[in-house]
Amino acid sequence: MLLEQILQPDGRRNNLHNSMTEREFIMNYSVTRKVLYIAIFLWLASSCILNADTAQSVPQKQVQIKAEVVEVPSEVNNHISLLMNKVSENPTSAAFSLDLVTALRKPPIESLVSPIITTIDNKDAKISVQTVAEKYVWQKSLRVLPHINDDKTISLRTFISFKKTAKPGIGTSDSEEAFATTSRHHDRESIVVGGFVRTSEDGQNKYLYAILTPSVVE
Repeated sequence: MLLEQILQPDGRRNNLHNSMTEREFIMNYSVTRKVLYIAIFLWLASSCILNADTAQSVPQKQVQIKAEVVEVPSEVNNHISLLMNKVSENPTSAAFSLDLVTALRKPPIESLVSPIITTIDNKDAKISVQTVAEKYVWQKSLRVLPHINDDKTISLRTFISFKKTAKPGIGTSDSEEAFATTSRHHDRESIVVGGFVRTSEDGQNKYLYAILTPSVVE
């Protein structure tokens, strides 16, 4: 009995000591897990900030587009259409493309606008030219949207519009004609698009073409 009385207090103390150790272990594990979660969160947050700073520090590439919009009379368009067909059938032939571009720059073909437009990748740019005729005010607009592809080619979305506004006192209504096309170019490659029919300032039906030459500005 005496021995049991002596051993019991030590036994209780040992049980109490063991119990405290388990609680401390659980608390330490919980704190460690929270610290780990906080560390992971801070690492992810710093990575996002670093990636954002890196993205901002890389400038978008610039694209320069040389464009020439021309108007072809009906009596000349058959020849231009024939050259267009040859280019379509022989897309890798520089000779046919050169013949077409040269033909589009000869009289009586008229150049309407010939701007050089500089923008950035995936950002559209627009130019407008206004001319005044006897009865109308014409606004000619050209808008381009370039995209640099992974293979270094340039996809070009082109929008051409003509808006006719009657002068005060003229009884006719206003009108607008718009055309859109997409082309894919190698760097500095000229491609002719179009063949759209429009009513020109002199009231005649004429054919609209555009010579487009985009290039990446290094």
